[in-house]
Amino acid sequence: MALTSQVATEILDESHLPDLMALSREAGWNQLEADWRLFLDQGRVFGVLDAGRAVGSAAILPYGDDFAWIGMVLVRGSHRKQGLGTRLLERCLDELDRQGRIACLDATPAGEPIYRTLGFEGSLRLTRWQGQGRAPAAHAAEGSLVPLSQPEAFLAAVALDAAALGAERRPILASLAQRLPEAAWMTEDSSGAILGRNGDLASQIGPLLAETEETAVALLDSALAQLSGRVFLDVVDTRQAVVDHLQARGFTQQRPYLRMTRNADRRIGDATNLHAIAGPEFG
Repeated sequence: MALTSQVATEILDESHLPDLMALSREAGWNQLEADWRLFLDQGRVFGVLDAGRAVGSAAILPYGDDFAWIGMVLVRGSHRKQGLGTRLLERCLDELDRQGRIACLDATPAGEPIYRTLGFEGSLRLTRWQGQGRAPAAHAAEGSLVPLSQPEAFLAAVALDAAALGAERRPILASLAQRLPEAAWMTEDSSGAILGRNGDLASQIGPLLAETEETAVALLDSALAQLSGRVFLDVVDTRQAVVDHLQARGFTQQRPYLRMTRNADRRIGDATNLHAIAGPEFG
């Protein structure tokens, strides 16, 4: 298969779900079909087909009217080092330029130099932490917690998330709250919220939003106390109380990320109350 800048990229649909799951599993990523369905339903997934099968992917998720997230840039091992990932990324950027949207993503160290050559600039630094649920002594958040299955609590969580991200993403949060309800809580005073999702390798906690570090730690422990097995969190590096608490619980660093934007003429969102993101693919 000759892979050049002229390689055709296709818009993928649910019929390609088996191929997409094969791509993320080969890469050792944490996505389930439910994640891929969010990209297909709420955004757009581009791919390159070889003999009718998707051998590469890249997804965009529009948030509000002004920007979109890029993620899931994957290439099958047998088709790497042929420019396919770059071609798919360029297709995403062409689409976002056509729509007049700012492009956002969370880059690994390996991807950061490539994104910089395409005009991306860095901002927020994050780190993935890995550990185990089931705390030996979990702390309760101040006051009582309200499950996000309650409509008012869910809407309050949506508002907190929108302030941090810069746009509302109610369908995304609704999916997370349903998939991991034991990690979907709002404080009684609406000063903090936590969500998560089940994954192929681990439960992923995030977003974690709170007005104070104490509330963030309390929400985190309340969620971890309900989870068993491996847990991932993508934490903002400057949230030292959360970082210290994770280290005390035996969590270890897995990999760093850098939040990057392209064609941004303004700041996207306000990360003041953001402690952990939903994941690099969602922002």
